[in-house]
Amino acid sequence: MPVSQSQRNSTGDLVMSLEIRVPDWPRVADLVLSKCGESELPMKALYERALPASLPRRPHVRSSLQLNYITDLGVRFSREPKVFLEASLKTLGLWGQGWQSWERRVTSRFGELDSSYLVGLLDASVNFAGDWSSAASLAALSIKYPHNDYWLYLYSAVVQAAMDDGIKIDGCQIEAQFSGAIISARSEPDLFMAGLRQAAWTLKRRRQFDEALDQIAELVSTAESWKASRRIASDDLSALRATALNLKALVWVNQERNHEALEMVQEAARLAASSEQFVTVNPDAVRRYRCQIMINLAQVYWKLDKKDQTLSVLKQNEEYAARAHEGSLSEAISIRAYYSYSCGDYSTALALTRRGYGFLRQEGCPNRLASLRKVAVASLAMQGQQDFAQSVAERIVLDPLGFDDDILPGLQA
Repeated sequence: MPVSQSQRNSTGDLVMSLEIRVPDWPRVADLVLSKCGESELPMKALYERALPASLPRRPHVRSSLQLNYITDLGVRFSREPKVFLEASLKTLGLWGQGWQSWERRVTSRFGELDSSYLVGLLDASVNFAGDWSSAASLAALSIKYPHNDYWLYLYSAVVQAAMDDGIKIDGCQIEAQFSGAIISARSEPDLFMAGLRQAAWTLKRRRQFDEALDQIAELVSTAESWKASRRIASDDLSALRATALNLKALVWVNQERNHEALEMVQEAARLAASSEQFVTVNPDAVRRYRCQIMINLAQVYWKLDKKDQTLSVLKQNEEYAARAHEGSLSEAISIRAYYSYSCGDYSTALALTRRGYGFLRQEGCPNRLASLRKVAVASLAMQGQQDFAQSVAERIVLDPLGFDDDILPGLQA
């Protein structure tokens, strides 16, 4: 529970000193680093995530294994990092070794807040430990004191938005955090993406479709004014518009207006692929968003029972990811495997699960790994290979992290 006290500052204003206690994930990260090999698969992902968490600091440049669940544009709550850490600690023999009782006191002393430290703790809590509850407590602490840290505002807003159930989380707090991120943004794309995440929260958590559409329209209008005043380049605008249209299409999907959604996602895909002469936007982020847009396009085709188009788009997306954004390749392969199975192409599905497994076992995503194995199990069963199907099903429980060299051990390619 928070412990608070107050005193008056030099100007006579009453200010608070507030302390909260959260699990000491940086200390756990130090423990992991002392036990975990840097290059051992699949422990390499654990090692790389523990490095920034042990400080704790937000990495300015992330490796492909240092996944950031907070900056997801969909404002999604994910259990993946928690499942991965727990399975890894059990594998390393560290489960039940007393670290569960370790606590870290986080204090904001009389109006002063170490924002970089707090951002680092938020990053460690979610991306290393999957501890969204502690992250939400840290986010609630941050709003009590003035600061001008874009990342602290953004992280705090997204963490609370991802956990928003309309009851326990104060929507006004989330609005204030997003507003703070928009005001403190150091670049036009940062401002745009903060606003887009706010629109995603309004749409997906609050279910306020009209308000979300208004927010998206205002963002696009603002981006067009930036282009007109030569603050961003033409291709920067195309990339920003593509992400906005992709989110806007979700409104139509939620209202079962799938033909309109299709037109919008097609336009988003066209804009995302139009060129890459960027000046202000992050090229790596745009390539990741392009892969997401292609997946959404395939899913809308599927809703319209256009199976050939679904598979064609997913194949194109896999080829693009392999060429331009390897960080999106495992997802591209996994989703293509699932839809190939759903279309009855079990041989292709199995080949894709085998290929995707090689990437997923490196990334520290046991839930996604289990989903891929389930596609393999179902495909093998449909081919009448019950023994192999049973063997793969057992590995979901016995080898959750992917120490097996092959998803289908003993089966000839």
